[in-house]
Amino acid sequence: MTQIFKEAKQPLLNRDDHFFKIQPLGPEYLRQILQDNQLWSAERLLQWWCLSGGIPKYLEWLLNAGQKPFDTLICASSPLIEEGLHRLVEDFGAEQRTYFSVLAAIANGYTSRARIENYLDMGVGPVLEKLEAEFDIIAKQRPIHAKDNSRDVRYSLVDPFLQFWFYFIHANRSAVEMENYDYIRSIIARDFETFSGKQLESLFVALLKQSSQFNRIGGYWDNKGEHEIDIVAINDLEKRLLVVEVKRQFKRFKPEQLATKTEHLLQKIDCAGYAVEQRCFALDNLEQVFAEFQPQGARPMVESQGSAV
Repeated sequence: MTQIFKEAKQPLLNRDDHFFKIQPLGPEYLRQILQDNQLWSAERLLQWWCLSGGIPKYLEWLLNAGQKPFDTLICASSPLIEEGLHRLVEDFGAEQRTYFSVLAAIANGYTSRARIENYLDMGVGPVLEKLEAEFDIIAKQRPIHAKDNSRDVRYSLVDPFLQFWFYFIHANRSAVEMENYDYIRSIIARDFETFSGKQLESLFVALLKQSSQFNRIGGYWDNKGEHEIDIVAINDLEKRLLVVEVKRQFKRFKPEQLATKTEHLLQKIDCAGYAVEQRCFALDNLEQVFAEFQPQGARPMVESQGSAV
């Protein structure tokens, strides 16, 4: 539908009366589903976020998978194994190999155009443009102080599920072809904690967005890629600036380091007179963050039930 109405060469370009973009369910809905099924824990919420991105179809898979979803979903009969192919191949057509290579590079941490091109040894400008504008699979990220025409751009996969699929399934396609699912489960057991720690940031960003407390949310890094801040959330109406370091464990948070980074941020951003709050968001205080940034009408947090996977 996007191509029919938005593609420059299509006869129906901009002739749509209304264009609805169906969004995945936010973190608040995932929390409610987990609580309703006596499965709630902070660790499991992060796991479900990585494996579903809030897409109901994948949440149904997770509910049916039980206490240990990797044992159930990483096998020959699982729909998860081929889901990335089924979702993307038809849209990508003959160029699928190039698109998949670029998405795999981004999923594995090559997030700037220069790094992607060096990694793949090919130009990717038109591919990145199509993946963002036509397919809505990747998004540009600029430092929160940067102008819209800034070339300081990083790319990310919009859907956490595709991030997981490219990182663990597509990257081990040889093992998939040999149906060596024990190997893939071993890789997940070894790397998922590190992988999910990085995805925890996207979970908190989604949580802040659904709270509707801020009009600008992004990250910060300087032109050398240093002094990086995970999340910067701004409410210009209330003159409020929230600076967040994301950690899996709160004990690893070093307030003095965040304070130094915040000083660099304040030199770049026009927020004179704003109240600045510096925080650490972690799995340890996830319930507190949920309670503080719940959308209106959300159910209050209840005592945790069940155990972490």
